[in-house]
Amino acid sequence: MDNKLSAIVEGWKNFIFHDPEIEKIALERAKICSTCPSNTFNVCKECGCVLSAKTRSTKSTNVCPLNKWDKINTTNGNTE
Repeated sequence: MDNKLSAIVEGWKNFIFHDPEIEKIALERAKICSTCPSNTFNVCKECGCVLSAKTRSTKSTNVCPLNKWDKINTTNGNTE
């Protein structure tokens, strides 16, 4: 399966089946995305992904195309 597709499928799985650690990461990512001009109606204009799923994917290939998530530690959702 394509890396982007598998990351989004995983994100939707995590959207449906909540994990507290993943939700911490998703919340930090969503805060960043909420102020980004590339966020249009919860869709990233840079990559075309629905942010509800993208922010919940923990795949290493799932990154912000503008590198805005770089400071989020994906092991615990804290910013570095």
